[in-house]
Order: sequence, then structure tokens, then C-alpha cells
Amino acid sequence: MLLKITKLPPEELDEIEWLVTHKIRFISEALLDESLLNKAEAVLSEIDPDDAPFLALAWQLDAKLWSGDKKLRAGLLNKGFSDVLNTEEVNAWLSEEET
Repeated sequence: MLLKITKLPPEELDEIEWLVTHKIRFISEALLDESLLNKAEAVLSEIDPDDAPFLALAWQLDAKLWSGDKKLRAGLLNKGFSDVLNTEEVNAWLSEEET
């Protein structure tokens, strides 16, 4: 599908895909704690249930959730989940780490 949309040669699309994904560690949803996934689905039922695996993983790793999804972020903040950052906040945090 991407080949059709981009009209790029397959080799070039493969290179772009590698550049974008080579530093990303993909986690199988099967590795998520089922109780955390169920909790995330309940919390996100009225916001965006499709994002439940990301929230469950953040909880499982005791990590912050980084998202540019304004609706998701606002919904989580309204529900008291304060460990959700947008890109601006991540950049500010990274700048602080450098000093």
C-alpha cells in the first residue's frame, strides 16, 4: 500500500522504513500484563480504546506516556493521569538532561 501511495521504488521505501524504525523497539501486545491492559481499556473507553496497549505498557514499565494525540492527552489529564507528555514537554525534559 505504501508503494502505491508514495510511488517510490521498493528499495527506496525499504531504506526509509529502516531509517524510521531501526531504533524503535517493538513490543508484542502479548507481553503486556493482562490486568493492566484491561485497566487501560476501561480508562480509555470514552477517549480512545485503541490506545490502551500504549497506556498499559507505560504502566507496566513505570514510564511516562509520550503522545502527540491531543484528545488522548487531555482525556488522560482529566482522569488524573499526569504522566503523559507531549513532544514539547519531551524536548524540554531532554534539554534539562543535557545541562
